[in-house]
Amino acid sequence: MNEIKLTGKIGFKKVITANSGKKFTTFSLGFYNGKDTEGKSKFGNVKTTFFGITDFNDADEVVVSGYLAQDSFTDKDGVARKNLAVIAKTIDKSDFKPSAHQEAKVQSNEFDDQSIPF
Repeated sequence: MNEIKLTGKIGFKKVITANSGKKFTTFSLGFYNGKDTEGKSKFGNVKTTFFGITDFNDADEVVVSGYLAQDSFTDKDGVARKNLAVIAKTIDKSDFKPSAHQEAKVQSNEFDDQSIPF
């Protein structure tokens, strides 16, 4: 298995209920992506899925640990495409701001469900 650890800001958080009744959370993890040729900061984002519900909100700064998965989809023109997504095992706010001494760490409750789109 592969492992990844990213820091960034949560955006577009959405809680979804699968056909089994179990809940999972998807969000975009925004991250700093260097500077362009004009010296302006660039930012990127990666689709992230967490099997459970989080108390984190949009714009919260977090550390996400998990693994990469390849996501397949068909675009609006009917072309099959793939991109990388992160499957989060833990989301930790305390690592991002160590002086806060908050234990705001959550762990995933993985499950198998055919309604998950990857």
